[in-house]
Amino acid sequence: PFDKSAREYVSELTGTPIFESANPLINYGLTLQQVNAEIRSLNPGARARLLLCLFSLRRVNCLVLDEPTNHLDIEAINEVVAAINVFEGTVLVVSHSQSFLEAVTFTKVVQLRRKGLVELESIASFVSDKSEAASKVVA
Repeated sequence: PFDKSAREYVSELTGTPIFESANPLINYGLTLQQVNAEIRSLNPGARARLLLCLFSLRRVNCLVLDEPTNHLDIEAINEVVAAINVFEGTVLVVSHSQSFLEAVTFTKVVQLRRKGLVELESIASFVSDKSEAASKVVA
């Protein structure tokens, strides 16, 4: 699909008329120039937005993202964060990037422990607990 525009690709996969296929892409933060550009020319963040838009249009309701910020520059990371924040489904994220985790708007934060899943107040509380534990090991 790299030789197609984002608009053409969305239209083809969803059956949306081509003139209407720009609207959801713009809602996911692509510019009109990106909507009409070949997918191969899009930066990684814009490609991520395109995929999240397609997932939403195709009624995908769960994303599993393992280290989604690896190999991305700050602009692309910000675009991924923005796209995740408008995604209307469940997003399971595994990441070591504290700034990424703090930028995403989560409705529920859980940690996998030996006892199973434990719900946490927030990413900030998780980071605080880990920082405190690390300082005890170092001290």
